[in-house]
Amino acid sequence: MTIARESLAESPGPAAAARTGVASWYTPGLSDGLGDRLLMFDNSSALPLELLRFPRPFSQSPTFERALRHRIEELATFNHPSAGTIRSTQWLGIGDGLALVSNQVTGRRLSDAFGQARGPSYAMELLRQLTDFIAALERHGMGIAHGAINADRIVITETGRLVVVEHVLGSALATLCWTPSRTRTALGVPMPGGSQAVFDSRTDVFQLAYLALSVTLGRRINLNDDPRQAAKLVAEACRPSMTRSPISARLRHWLERALRLEGGSFATATEAHEALHSPPDEQPELKPAPPIALPRDPESERPIEAAPRAPKSAFGRAAATVTRLRPRGSPKAATASSTPVAHEPGASLALASRVASTLGGPVDAIRRPTARWVVPGLVVVVALQTVVIAALSARASARHAPAPTPTTLLVDSPQLGTEVVVDGKPAGVTPLRLNVASSTKSIRVEPAPTAVPSTDPGPAGGSAAAATAVDVTSDPAGARVTIDGKPSGVTPLTLPVAPGAHEVTISSGSSSMSRTVNVGAGTTAAVMAALPAPGSGGGWVTLASPVELQVLEGGVVIGTTTAARLMLPAGRHDLIVSSAALGFQAPVRVDVQAGKTGITTVSVPNGSVSINALPWATVSLDGRDLGTTPIANVDVPLGTHDVELRNPQLGDRRQSILVTAKGPVRLVVDLNKR
Repeated sequence: MTIARESLAESPGPAAAARTGVASWYTPGLSDGLGDRLLMFDNSSALPLELLRFPRPFSQSPTFERALRHRIEELATFNHPSAGTIRSTQWLGIGDGLALVSNQVTGRRLSDAFGQARGPSYAMELLRQLTDFIAALERHGMGIAHGAINADRIVITETGRLVVVEHVLGSALATLCWTPSRTRTALGVPMPGGSQAVFDSRTDVFQLAYLALSVTLGRRINLNDDPRQAAKLVAEACRPSMTRSPISARLRHWLERALRLEGGSFATATEAHEALHSPPDEQPELKPAPPIALPRDPESERPIEAAPRAPKSAFGRAAATVTRLRPRGSPKAATASSTPVAHEPGASLALASRVASTLGGPVDAIRRPTARWVVPGLVVVVALQTVVIAALSARASARHAPAPTPTTLLVDSPQLGTEVVVDGKPAGVTPLRLNVASSTKSIRVEPAPTAVPSTDPGPAGGSAAAATAVDVTSDPAGARVTIDGKPSGVTPLTLPVAPGAHEVTISSGSSSMSRTVNVGAGTTAAVMAALPAPGSGGGWVTLASPVELQVLEGGVVIGTTTAARLMLPAGRHDLIVSSAALGFQAPVRVDVQAGKTGITTVSVPNGSVSINALPWATVSLDGRDLGTTPIANVDVPLGTHDVELRNPQLGDRRQSILVTAKGPVRLVVDLNKR
């Protein structure tokens, strides 16, 4: 590691290699699908370095390394304020793999600033800076693009500049020949559909559009294979909330083209850049946002706490005051009638200056005393309009109210055959289904008088027998009906039966209900069952893992892998298992069957441990002998482990280490010190 530092110092050469008294050290950085990052420092004046150590499948691919080195050579002369400085590629040693070495960009990653940088104003500022970057990257050479833009690879500097890191990976990632679905899962980047992932400038535009939606909504978007996800996100961004205003028609039109939701998509990154920066009068006709109903997001509806006066934005600039823009030389009357521009908290002052220069005039700030009446006046106008509209709607509803529809009632009693009297008139015996109007009815249930059975098989008896039936319904409909052991159809069903007792069974899937009804001559017995819908039950899943991991669904923790089993609704679920302490996260897809328990094994990778001692020692890890120091690159399961070092002259030393997926653990113990 020190050799890599000296070979990449600011002043390379034999003199630098011969420097004495230079000590280097590192700290672990961000880990994601591209690998582990190490931040390297020393006690000299050289700039800190960031080493992106690729996963072993990347390092072991000769085409990946060849494409990466060729792209670094192509971009050796590329210079842009939003591009990080790439130094070279280095092999870190036996077993450590290939690494990309860059100058560390001091600042905050955009993925950590979603809580502060949110809303359309931030999204426009992000697009303004980064479309210029991807257009310059495209113009530098044919086929050159970043290909893996997401919030983890954007750094916000102290001056508010957005810097894109690791912009040389596009052609190297293309050699992996992954599908778009695998690219989204492994690298966490948006990717257009198709049979194979494409890393070109159009993909850069696509990824920037997703990034702008994340900033607008103020949250990280969970990427999936839903072809309608982009359209749903744009529709959600068009809906106002308590914490942000909706996106403008111009921004919506740009996002739809970038996400390829309409026919006229951007052919190049340069075209996307020019469309964003063209004057408003050169824009095509913009249609209003589509009326798409979306579920309310309680997290996005949470009000933002009041910020102090003139706060700094997440991009490092002071917050802008509320301004009204007018062209130079225009009369004040025109300014008063123009649409006010609503700025979100933390909007960039540079953004307002650019809009003012486009209109050709200065920015006139609204004076607070003049604007005091605006909000109360608007509230009064809206209240009056609401009262008038409500009154007109009530009159129209009363004039065009439809005729009352009959209401169906099911009258039953513990004693079958009880007489039902409606408004003083006999209506039948229980169970009885009545169709009544919406007005108030008097319904009384009285025991029927004992009657002598008639033995006269005359016409009246024949008529009564013909009217005898069973009316069977269920919720939901479509359940199978069996009467006296014979299949009779599906609900809703009305079937003539003979007078007397009948066994009625209603079943749907694994649920069923049986009931014995006594049908009187000339009556209709009603039977109704409420059954669970097929597939609406729940099941269980057991996640087997060698270490304890949290289980999340939709960003919400639903349990841990130490639980015997977790209950979930029947169907397919996309879960995330993770451990912040171990630096591990992986997607898990489970299929839950109603009433059953499924077992899914979580594959957890091993970590790496290197141990050394001064002067020397024999080492055992969790009771297993590893040999004599130095010991390098031993595969160890993630978690806490006990290390014992033994030296005949200096005694024994015990120490606990935590092995994570963030990077290798290197333990150095000086046995001379106590």
